[in-house]
Amino acid sequence: MFSVIMALLLIQPYQGSIPSEEAGAVGEIVTVMSESNLLSLASKRKYLVRVGKKIEHLHPLDFLKVVVISKPLLEHLRNIQKSSVKWRAFVSGISKGFDEAASKGEFDKEIVSFCQVVKIPQDELLPIGQKKDWESFLRSVIRQVKVGTNEVELENQAIAKLPVNPK
Repeated sequence: MFSVIMALLLIQPYQGSIPSEEAGAVGEIVTVMSESNLLSLASKRKYLVRVGKKIEHLHPLDFLKVVVISKPLLEHLRNIQKSSVKWRAFVSGISKGFDEAASKGEFDKEIVSFCQVVKIPQDELLPIGQKKDWESFLRSVIRQVKVGTNEVELENQAIAKLPVNPK
């Protein structure tokens, strides 16, 4: 457990550190969306909204960073992408945060920082972010990210092992 907490402290968020409880909530949302069929997902909607309220203040790039530095969570995101219904819901939810972050004027710098942390080239992602095409932005991140290539990324894979208990 200590290594998970230390790994989370190594994440360099844009608005302070990401507490392990918030990283766990991100993992829980992505995991539940991925593993649930559409019928059971509908019954878990209130639960997901409740978990989402805990992290609604989180910068969308920090949310995405938690997901893409963990191989299991990245695979869950790729699984979500395979379902058009789940994918539209995910893109719709995170797009609101992206729109808000982009309106604050520092978003280009934040994208550059995000790219450095997750080790993907910024030359494709920055123009997509400037166009505010959030679905293409997410698809580009998913396509380009490589997990498990250094110690920090390997350490952060433990995030996905946090318990997920939908209520």
